[in-house]
Amino acid sequence: MVSPANNSTLAGSSATFSWSAGGTSVTAWWLYVGSTSGGTQYLDTGNLGASVTSRTVSGLPTDGSTVYVQLWYLSGSWKSLSYTYKAASPAAAGDDQSGSGLHPVGEQRHVQLGRQRAM
Repeated sequence: MVSPANNSTLAGSSATFSWSAGGTSVTAWWLYVGSTSGGTQYLDTGNLGASVTSRTVSGLPTDGSTVYVQLWYLSGSWKSLSYTYKAASPAAAGDDQSGSGLHPVGEQRHVQLGRQRAM
């Protein structure tokens, strides 16, 4: 996997996975992305052929859980490489848990501006 780096933390609810044959003769790729090892809860691409070397996955969790990626490739026979990632945390993914629709920094700035105008 070229990117993201194995064992890294994903930035949000979508991620683009890119890979390379690295000199190996590959005639087809297949990508699984799931919540368990070998799982396909988030993506099962089916046979991508030889020329597709990236795929964007949306609907990934943003709860800090583990995301498992299995990259299958056909080079004489099917083989696979496994990768793990940490899902983004709610704060890193930009989720606002306050229900206000504003991030805390934005709320504070709004209040400060309101006070300045009132003076």
